[in-house]
Amino acid sequence: MNPNYPHLGVEVGKRSLNAPHHWELLDLDNLKFVKPTVLCLSGNYATTNRDANAFAKQVENYLDLMFAPKQGYHKLDHVDIVGVKYSQYGDLSQSAINKIANAILLLLIDKNGYPLDINTAKKNMSLITFFTFCAGNKALQSIINNLNEKLLLFGYTENEAYAINNATLEVAYAPLNVLYNRIPSVRVISKKDEVVGELNFALLKKGGAFTGEQDNDGIHLHRDKLGSLNGLNRVIQPTILPNLPFNTATAESIQITTNRLLNTYDGQYDEHYIAITARDQDWKINPTKIKNALHYAPNADCVSQMMAWALCKGVENSLQNFKAKNYVPNTYWHEMVDDFQSIINSYAHKTTTMPQAMEIEK
Repeated sequence: MNPNYPHLGVEVGKRSLNAPHHWELLDLDNLKFVKPTVLCLSGNYATTNRDANAFAKQVENYLDLMFAPKQGYHKLDHVDIVGVKYSQYGDLSQSAINKIANAILLLLIDKNGYPLDINTAKKNMSLITFFTFCAGNKALQSIINNLNEKLLLFGYTENEAYAINNATLEVAYAPLNVLYNRIPSVRVISKKDEVVGELNFALLKKGGAFTGEQDNDGIHLHRDKLGSLNGLNRVIQPTILPNLPFNTATAESIQITTNRLLNTYDGQYDEHYIAITARDQDWKINPTKIKNALHYAPNADCVSQMMAWALCKGVENSLQNFKAKNYVPNTYWHEMVDDFQSIINSYAHKTTTMPQAMEIEK
């Protein structure tokens, strides 16, 4: 592609050791998911392939948690990490939404266009794990809603469509959509996020999921059951058809909340940036540079580890189902809150004080 004439529309690529900058463009019109895949949907500023590649690279480093000790192969031999470059307007067009939903649909119907048995469909759906940031979370809901419409057209029932949705996982940082939750999701929310923090915390407080009594520097967990999101009921009773309630939260969610991720810094800093939770090649938290100081914040490190843990559990289930003859349910979901709490507890002594940042040598 000529760099002087960048592509203005939506493009899809994947991490590849054999491609320049480890980024291989894919054909969106003929997109297929052929092995365990993490589909990365970034914020709407990801309008270049460099942006999409960097976002996917963060996932690649997260997966070192489960692949680093292995010898003789690279993680990309077993997992595709696919990312999306948005259009010049910063959106995922309806056409692109439809094409991505079609690629997922291919996993769920046979060669004659008939629905698979439900366990085979769930097995195939589990091959995809989603990693989203801000508007990417909203884009995912649009993709899944589009997919579900197709599933109904191809002969699945509504309950079967939701069961298929529940066979996968989303890890979301700064989720933009506060109404829909179609995929079991782990949602990371900082109160100091100047884009979505105030809205999410207002909803969490209204729903009783965040009381305001939690300590300023801590990290807290809330789990939503089916039909609720941020502690609020999302089963809507229409006035025209009162016997047909509409549920916008057909999957459970876990909210990871904190008043601030950068608890090494007492000033004002917008924590909307997902790079705060990125990890390096040695699986250490990437520092955040503020006023000539590098901040290795314990809260950011802790949340980063929880995000990586959740992502790896989803990918682990993908790998299990890719090799298995019969569907392996994602039972890890019921253990996730306890796993997260153990990670938080391991940082308890670090989050009660204000550690000093590392000054940058001038």
